[in-house]
Amino acid sequence: MSKKLLKMTKTIFIIVIVILFLFQCVLLYFGVSHLIGSLSFILVTVWIIYFIFKRILCLLKKEKYLANTRLFFGTVLVLWIITELFLRFAVCRYDSYSENKRLAFYISPYLAKETVSFSPWQKPLHVYHSNDSKVISCDEYEYDLITNSEGIRDKEIAEQKMNDEFRIIGLGDSFTEGRGAPSDSSWVKLLENRLQQVFADKKITTINAGISGSDPFFEYDLLQERLLKYEPDLVILALNMSDVEDVIVRGGTERFQDDGTIRYNDGPKWEWLYATSYIFRHIIHDVFGYDRLLLKPAERNIRQEQSIEKIFSCIKKFAQFGRLKKFELLVVFHPMLHEVLVKNFKYDKLIKKVRSETNINVLNLLDYYILEGKMSPETVLEYYWEKDQHHNSKGYELFAKGVYDSILSKRLIKQ
Repeated sequence: MSKKLLKMTKTIFIIVIVILFLFQCVLLYFGVSHLIGSLSFILVTVWIIYFIFKRILCLLKKEKYLANTRLFFGTVLVLWIITELFLRFAVCRYDSYSENKRLAFYISPYLAKETVSFSPWQKPLHVYHSNDSKVISCDEYEYDLITNSEGIRDKEIAEQKMNDEFRIIGLGDSFTEGRGAPSDSSWVKLLENRLQQVFADKKITTINAGISGSDPFFEYDLLQERLLKYEPDLVILALNMSDVEDVIVRGGTERFQDDGTIRYNDGPKWEWLYATSYIFRHIIHDVFGYDRLLLKPAERNIRQEQSIEKIFSCIKKFAQFGRLKKFELLVVFHPMLHEVLVKNFKYDKLIKKVRSETNINVLNLLDYYILEGKMSPETVLEYYWEKDQHHNSKGYELFAKGVYDSILSKRLIKQ
């Protein structure tokens, strides 16, 4: 290879690395990181440190150490990259949620991604694009997610309600959306089928307003801004422990800004380094004891209690809204897979608080799963996907049966 070609190749390589480095810097600014960008960031970092040492040696007239310096930094670079790749692909337990979903991107939990309203009097909503279709795929399942004009996973619903029609809106996150199952196997639609068989003199219509990643504050605004026009007779609010984490990250009503945007709580200032390096993640989690939200245990406990109080206030707000707009409210607390395994619901304190301080209808699905569904650590994987940890179709069937039994026992639909 000629010297000219070698020099050109070297120049092109440097330009590509610098571009990737700048790409990574831009991503980090927006709370995102990418595998290729992370590796280029490491390469440029080592090169900058090497260049500084090289200049120092030249100024001190110690050029004889340059060869050893190059060898040292070359070794550091190789070991650093090998360790990063080993922790990323072999150990895997430092992956974020987005990286667990086979994406090469780290996405900060503190990054606001909701639909932004350009009207200062209208709040931004956590919904999908209207009339959209995309494939939801992972190692355990694959299906099409199709949305209607409201940006939710359901067919079009006529605004005009028939005289004999009873309408139910299901609000929640990915468990209500039916992540991990076809649209007709979501608990909302399975509930509709069960109720229709019993109330043959009525037309039972359910609206599945579950959105992956949503929380009760977004759900309240979705109901108020878009779904109230469908005149629901019953609103079912489904909650799980991920809602507590969401509110820790996002805050409550304070997330909604006057200019029609949203702002989450700030993550730690060193999150950019956490996003870039798996070695740093190992140190943060295994040495300093930070959790997945990048919080120390003591701070996590404080913010969790604050989050639960905010959710309690939001539940009461739903109830007040129901009294004003003449719909019944049922709040369903449903467990995550690990809570079934240990038979311990982290929501117990909030469930007791809602029951003791209000007259709101409440369903504890953990109790139902264990007592009525006979779910146990030995049978739990018949109802949940092992890796994804959402319900499968059988799990959503049991979810729907629990809600169905609660509706009948509480007489939320009048004969």
